[in-house]
Amino acid sequence: MRAATVCGAYFTPEYHKNDPVCRDRQRPQDTPKQDCGWQKSSEQELEDDLIAKEFVDRLLSEGCEVPCDETSDTFKNQACLPTYYDRNLYKQGQQFFYKHIFGLFLSKLLGLIALLSLPLTLKILMLTNMSGTPLTAYRRYMATIFHMCIWYDEDFENEKSLRLWSSINKVRGMHNAASNKANTNYQYRINQMDMALTQFGFMGISLVRSEMMGVHNVSDLEWKGFIHLWRVVGYVLGIDERFNICRESVTHTKKICELLIQRVFLHHMRKTSQEFDAMSKALLNGMWAMNPILQHDVFILYLHMVLENSKDYKKPRPNLQPLGTWGTMKLRVIIFVVWALQFTLIRLFYMYLQIFGLWLMRKFPFIAYYKYGKCVAHVSVE
Repeated sequence: MRAATVCGAYFTPEYHKNDPVCRDRQRPQDTPKQDCGWQKSSEQELEDDLIAKEFVDRLLSEGCEVPCDETSDTFKNQACLPTYYDRNLYKQGQQFFYKHIFGLFLSKLLGLIALLSLPLTLKILMLTNMSGTPLTAYRRYMATIFHMCIWYDEDFENEKSLRLWSSINKVRGMHNAASNKANTNYQYRINQMDMALTQFGFMGISLVRSEMMGVHNVSDLEWKGFIHLWRVVGYVLGIDERFNICRESVTHTKKICELLIQRVFLHHMRKTSQEFDAMSKALLNGMWAMNPILQHDVFILYLHMVLENSKDYKKPRPNLQPLGTWGTMKLRVIIFVVWALQFTLIRLFYMYLQIFGLWLMRKFPFIAYYKYGKCVAHVSVE
């Protein structure tokens, strides 16, 4: 009964006519067969849809039953590289990150906000007391960024891999501590579904809403490298292969991420709580020290647009107030920039701007000096 309640807190279990998988599955049956090539393509698409649906059904029904902490053999046994690790493919994913670093940072920010809409994830984050104010959120999420950058910079198999494994083990330790604390207070442990949805927050939006993130003209090989990187990172952080949303197939991974948007994230973003508002404001106000364009109502609206795959920012949305003049201008700037990132010179400019911004946050976070004071502005994960 408790597991059913936990799972029910995350997703709507029933499909309906507007579900993209069901809709796509019905379409070929209603269309006359005219071309064998079309029929073969349609049958493959139906098979891909079915594989993605079965995976998401399993994740949302079984994943909440399997812990992802020290009580799990999978968590303890996966503190090593998986057999499918491909060094060249992993490096391809790292190169892809720096090629599209500006858009990928935007997608990860929106993904983190989307994760706050999940009730149990939000309760656990609030329980840790590490992200409820702008200062604590700044320090927590800057640490998250620095850990992530290590995963994008280092090689698991060279002489400097100790730094990478140290980062992985620290994150595993933090997840385990949070799980133990949740168990003490709520009789709830972080599980495979929680971890897979968190994995989505770091890579899913950029994969299925790439152009709205400013990630343009991506080849299948580049996507394959990016997905492989997050598949490996998910594995070493304890995600069981049965629930790892990053699959070998780019198509399957995209369809899984789209289903998670439709069945989990859209549902919760449309009925957010006051706690969500408080925590998302703390996140965005805290990270303002890294990017002063951040404004809560603007980025919440853009997240809704991204999840809906809509460019209409004027239509009414639940729980959202219309933007003022300044907010509307900021939103239009975001829309323009992500469109302009399809051009190489613009992409290169924002790439180096983002890299310079990261360097500043490590060496001389002057806006954080002003907002929080020099003694707490520097964040280190090493």
